Amino acid sequence: MKIAKTYPQALHFSLRTLKEEYTSMRKGQQVQQVQQQQQQATAQQGTPGQPAAGSVANTPATPTTPAASSVSTPTTTQAPPAATTPTTQPASVTESSPSAAATPAASTANGPQSPQPGTPNGTTGQPVQPQTPKEQTPQGQQPAAGQAAQPAQQTQQVQQQAQQAQQQAQQQAQQQAQQQQAQQQAQQLIMQAQNQVQATAQLLAKSQAQLQLHTQTLSHAQATLQALVQQSQAAGQQTPAQAQAQQQAQAQVQAQMQIQAQTQQQVQNQAQAHALAQARLTQITAQFPAAALNTPGVSQIRKPWEHVDDIMNILKTAFPLLALSMESMVDQIQQRLKPSPEEDMYRLIVALLTDSFQRLILSSENEQLSAVTEANLNRFSENLFQPQVKAAFVHDFITNKPTLSQFVTRLQRWRDKFEDILDNKPRRQQLENWSHYLAEFQHQKFDDVEVPGQYLLLKDNSNDFVRIDRFESEVELLRGPVNCSRRLTIRGHDGSIHPFIVQQPASRQGRREERVMQLFRILNGILERKKESRKRNLFFHLPLIIPLAPQIRILQDDPSYASLHSIYEEHCNMIGIHKDDPIMYYTAKVKAGLDMKKQTDMLNLKMEIADEIASKMIPDTILTDFMTRNMKTYTDLWMIRKQFTNQMASVTFLTYIMSIGHRFPTKWFISLQTGNVWTSDMLPVFSPSTTTFSNSEPVPFRFTPNIQHFITPTGVEGVFTSALMSIARCLTEPEFEFDQYLGIFIRDELVSWFANGMKPLNEQNLGERVTSTVDQVLKRTALLSCKPEREKGRNNNIPANQTLLDLISQASNPLKYAQMDCSWLQWL
Repeated sequence: MKIAKTYPQALHFSLRTLKEEYTSMRKGQQVQQVQQQQQQATAQQGTPGQPAAGSVANTPATPTTPAASSVSTPTTTQAPPAATTPTTQPASVTESSPSAAATPAASTANGPQSPQPGTPNGTTGQPVQPQTPKEQTPQGQQPAAGQAAQPAQQTQQVQQQAQQAQQQAQQQAQQQAQQQQAQQQAQQLIMQAQNQVQATAQLLAKSQAQLQLHTQTLSHAQATLQALVQQSQAAGQQTPAQAQAQQQAQAQVQAQMQIQAQTQQQVQNQAQAHALAQARLTQITAQFPAAALNTPGVSQIRKPWEHVDDIMNILKTAFPLLALSMESMVDQIQQRLKPSPEEDMYRLIVALLTDSFQRLILSSENEQLSAVTEANLNRFSENLFQPQVKAAFVHDFITNKPTLSQFVTRLQRWRDKFEDILDNKPRRQQLENWSHYLAEFQHQKFDDVEVPGQYLLLKDNSNDFVRIDRFESEVELLRGPVNCSRRLTIRGHDGSIHPFIVQQPASRQGRREERVMQLFRILNGILERKKESRKRNLFFHLPLIIPLAPQIRILQDDPSYASLHSIYEEHCNMIGIHKDDPIMYYTAKVKAGLDMKKQTDMLNLKMEIADEIASKMIPDTILTDFMTRNMKTYTDLWMIRKQFTNQMASVTFLTYIMSIGHRFPTKWFISLQTGNVWTSDMLPVFSPSTTTFSNSEPVPFRFTPNIQHFITPTGVEGVFTSALMSIARCLTEPEFEFDQYLGIFIRDELVSWFANGMKPLNEQNLGERVTSTVDQVLKRTALLSCKPEREKGRNNNIPANQTLLDLISQASNPLKYAQMDCSWLQWL
């Protein structure tokens, strides 16, 4: 509550997102409960009590009485000998009269009846007509001696069963009465404890009021005494009347001080009594949880969303104008800055194309699409609103079902069309065309709102936070290699500019990515305190990510960011080739050599194809040429290269120790102004078998030829390795710091991984898994710090950074590149 009142804006965005997530989760749980109830009802209706085929037909039915039929307890009776078995069978259901079925009391008055075949004893099945006592035995047989005593024995058995049922009912009633009595006693104890808590709270409040009153009286007496002293000092000579008045004031001050001390002691005693009463109430409530649920006024175990609602209500009550301004701002961003239908189609087509590229190499010429892909296409076509586009999409992908190769070709054509459509739109548009509220935010807001994300910087207080002055008048439409987004610029009250990217829809794993960034943002504080990292200006570049809703977030942006894939696309446009030509060429050559039996021959073939692509299409100077074109002076180029090398060391450290894989060129972003580097979708990869961090890729991190060429061999062996080793040493020495941060983070990662995978989590083994994962990360960090080389001493004839050189050699090995996917773009 104190944090909510101290940092209201810091909690608002997170609480809003949590509230919507809990709402969607509760809706999903309700839908699942309704489905389970429907399934249970269907199962009960589909499996009624069916008559057994031969279980009752060969044995006489046990007669029941009305008393026995009202108790659903199974009964066992001893079968009579075969010689005494009656030869007549009970009548079937169709032979029983409707009147007998409608009036069971009247039918049982004539004698015991047999239940319906297949119906257990005690059920209210349709009664069957009893055998008439006048029925005669077949000719040539004499009635047995035990047949006359059989009805009496059966009646006696039924009476015994009825008595047992009555005894069981009495025992159950006694148990229920005892439980009710115990529950009443527990409720009385809880009510007594609750009354005691209320009484002690009232006494404590009364004592605190008295203490406040005595404090005011003491302050007044001290002020009077001080005034008399000043008056006597001003007069220069104290008269007897002034001396007497001063003595009386001093006596009054001493008396008030004694009274205040006694009242303070009383307040402490009342506070202790109140704490003991609360502890007793908590203990009794935990001891009798069932009684606590039925006791009015007792605090129950609350759900997480209830706490979120409480904190939100506190924020809205304490800061109503601020909450209204923030809610209006977030709603406008969420509703007005939605992606257009063309942008949604572009994003989904790129996702389908990326997935198809990964399966194209191992496919045959006539391989059909998978069932999952066809279901996605059908769902995609149903959501299309434009009739012409929908008809063309259905014709290309659903009506004329393509093979996998045809599917990739058609997706490429559709993607290129949408790229042309999006590129022809004006990049800069007026904000007032999107939202009048945001365009006039400085006039519409009711209270000052801080620029989002500043609370993620781990500041001590929010006194120096920048407040929003207004939103800039232009909105930029950005088309990336994977999706489209909008850049919204905020101007602070100090004149500063804060650009943000609006991502909608956000990634499903956004929470995990934010957790990784928060961990390394904390580690930045350690790097700032270490000498080795400060003199090299080493830090983790982590843009601020602020979730506004479960499906939308804003990301701190730098207008000079250039992705590695956009640099590759610019090169392809300059030399006049399509950006997919290297991938299609690689795929065609590999498919032509799939008949090779040996894996080494296949790897050698992939290496030859990659060398051919590098020599004809994608040289290793693309990144260097791009940086040279965008730098004004050679000094700028040198500074950017050095900062890029340091940032590559920090990104390499982050991705290696946390086992973060899938570092495609679309996830790398380089700032042309500062040289900072960051990668998106930083998610640790878990091993399903060991439930620890495990990256199954052949390369430990991305260190492709273009990156090596721009850093230069001198930078690799000098700046890069020294920066990487310095980061590792700063975080492992002393050894007790890094593992404490990792333990909390890895525990949350394991819990979320099990929850997303719908797998049961064993709380007993959770601590062991966390410990093993932390040890694994610490071992990798120790390797990067070159601890084994330092422990061996100077007598060995190996470099001090031999471990780093081995990892770099592994990351730049063409044989390892050949084992990577073609969409990884090993030649870039």
